[in-house]
Amino acid sequence: MRTYWQVEEFHASVQEEHRFMPERTVCLTFFSGDSWQGTLERMPGATLTGMHLTPQRLVSVGLTRAMGVELYPWGARQLFSWAMGVQTLDLAPVSGPVSRAIPALSWT
Repeated sequence: MRTYWQVEEFHASVQEEHRFMPERTVCLTFFSGDSWQGTLERMPGATLTGMHLTPQRLVSVGLTRAMGVELYPWGARQLFSWAMGVQTLDLAPVSGPVSRAIPALSWT
């Protein structure tokens, strides 16, 4: 694991746009609230994001909560047996209980 982080923010009636620059890590992220990506497709509750080659766009509106763990590629491969790429995997089908539990977490 390289690092971990959490975000809790509220944007009343305006959208907050975020840009994530390319990094050499794989990010395991859990979202709760109104988070959108790219062409404004709703973010799944849990994702495993491969190394990206271009800046990634994320838009948040209202209450947004996220927790992320940035993994070194070799660590992600050992944990998830995943051939690394640039795609994003929706983990909700395999981690449904975990992704549903994220909104219930205390963020204080």
